[in-house]
Amino acid sequence: MFLSGLVTSFTFYRSTVKYSDGKTVTFDKLFENLKNVEELTVDPTMFKRDTVKKMVKILPNLKKLDRFDLRDLSETFDISSFTDFLLI
Repeated sequence: MFLSGLVTSFTFYRSTVKYSDGKTVTFDKLFENLKNVEELTVDPTMFKRDTVKKMVKILPNLKKLDRFDLRDLSETFDISSFTDFLLI
């Protein structure tokens, strides 16, 4: 993930990223390392229950983010936390 600071456009759709030990990297861990991302497209079906809560804490730090697309929302997506973030 050391290259993630160079990423300006990121599409994460039906994908999995794993650590060298085989454990899955959670989306919020990927997300917090995308410091220079300008465009972000994600498929939140891979989110855990607490991912949105973690994500809304990270979003304000992404100063260059201009476009954020969420695709194929499922019932596990915490729309309440995300809506709270949008209303701030």
